[in-house]
Amino acid sequence: MALTEETINSISSNYYSFVNRFSRSKYEDEKMLGKFYTNQFVCSSLSASVVLALKQVHKKQICIIDPFCGDGRLVVSLMEEISKDSQLRSLSFSLFLWDIDNEAVTQAQANVSTFVGRAGLKASIIAEMHDAFSFARSFYGRFDVCITNPPWALLKPQKIFSDVSSEEIENYKRVISKYDEFMKQEFSTSLPEKKFGKWGTNLSRCGTELSIKLLCDGGICGLVSPATFLNDQVSRPLRQWMFSLCDIRRVDYYPSELKLFGKADVESVTVLFLKGSPQRRVLIVRHLETTPNSETIEGKDFDFVEKQGFVLPLSEDSRTLHVLERLNRLPSLSDYCVANSLKVTREIDETNISEKLAPTGTIRFVKGYMIGRYSFTTQELFLKADEKDAPKSVHFPKIVWRDVSRRSQQRRVQATYLPKNCIAGNSLGVVASNSGQGPALYSLLGFLGSLVFEYQARVLLTSNHVPAGVIRKVKIPFLDVNNRLASLVAQRLGSTNCEYELDAYVAKLYGLDFDCYSLIVSSFGFNSMEEQQYLSAFRTESKKEKQ
Repeated sequence: MALTEETINSISSNYYSFVNRFSRSKYEDEKMLGKFYTNQFVCSSLSASVVLALKQVHKKQICIIDPFCGDGRLVVSLMEEISKDSQLRSLSFSLFLWDIDNEAVTQAQANVSTFVGRAGLKASIIAEMHDAFSFARSFYGRFDVCITNPPWALLKPQKIFSDVSSEEIENYKRVISKYDEFMKQEFSTSLPEKKFGKWGTNLSRCGTELSIKLLCDGGICGLVSPATFLNDQVSRPLRQWMFSLCDIRRVDYYPSELKLFGKADVESVTVLFLKGSPQRRVLIVRHLETTPNSETIEGKDFDFVEKQGFVLPLSEDSRTLHVLERLNRLPSLSDYCVANSLKVTREIDETNISEKLAPTGTIRFVKGYMIGRYSFTTQELFLKADEKDAPKSVHFPKIVWRDVSRRSQQRRVQATYLPKNCIAGNSLGVVASNSGQGPALYSLLGFLGSLVFEYQARVLLTSNHVPAGVIRKVKIPFLDVNNRLASLVAQRLGSTNCEYELDAYVAKLYGLDFDCYSLIVSSFGFNSMEEQQYLSAFRTESKKEKQ
């Protein structure tokens, strides 16, 4: 049932009333509202791109909005770029600045007014405190330009409160649940394809959808966002909608190492697009080094991107697409698990885990930091004998991998084999067996630990986690158990260092030639000696294959 405007305003008011009452520091306020102010370099670069597109708009009056304006820096930056252009500076502008933070709106109005006055531009400024999500409906289709950085947060109860009664917490949960229901109705395209638990509404994705709705036909959007929405799994519906409705002209990718958002260890993008007239090409600019590199994804490369749900190659160039397309015909890890009676799962929640553990026992507890590639360490931590949370899989061997893995790590898939009578915390992904399927697990570990497998996974990894959903999708060569592969993995788990032979053998099982394998190896940043050891092992395997 459609919500009335009065009901929507009430839901929004109640939610932000709780936010204002509970946030007692700048940190808590920023965490709850998802405040990540845009780096000035990013502001300038995005604004310059918007101005290039704006030069093609033949209007004397231009309506511009930032529905999540913060201190107004994006609009100031845009007006600065406009003031440099003789064609545009003579136009008249209506500038709309919205934000849920009244202090920010006041600051934004002052900052924009100061610059507009100093630059001698003709502009009216409407700066108002609003929840853009609940307020914007009557403004859909009205703006020529939207330049914005929507909040970077999930809509869910935050665990940051102190000195708050349990009754207040329950009231807060009820209020946020109602707000979440409104967001699901109003921004249904932004809903994740899959939700894990009740919560998962992403305000940045909803802000993207809102920005598109605010634009008139032919309107221009300059968007700042976490990079995940352009290549994660759950944002597929939003990407498909955007690419079907808009001309996505340019994507600038900024790796987390640049630290553009303070302490936030996050990859980010800016996206320039026009509403209407979608084109089958997109320019990607990667700010990986001091000099950005760029390429246009079009033709067959764009066709492949479309087939993959518009997952864009942000950190890697289009050669990655050629490799992935070659591997795409193969079965997935999920297929392998089905064929060999294995299951991708989690075993035990680590919340309050100390209450479930004892210094002695028969089921050993293992968590993320104990796991390395083909190795693990243990502590004297065991599941209590009377603990009922243990799944049947603890009585059988399993493959585990670390859930947390930073982009800066050279090898992100940290996987190993655990013997029976171990239970994995939820900081580990698990491939569990229901019997003693050693060879099937060993073969699978050989794939998981390979450069080819990780090369595929890295395209899909968009955060500091290695989720099971990504692992399931990665392609492997076949569904049968391979005895030589299982034997090499057994040696690798032991004291024999057969890393290069094992990896080269897996690459040959994938059917790769030398050039393709060389490309994969070079992408990992090994030193020249180690890189040559991988390539030398591959040449040796190629000779064996011919014999």
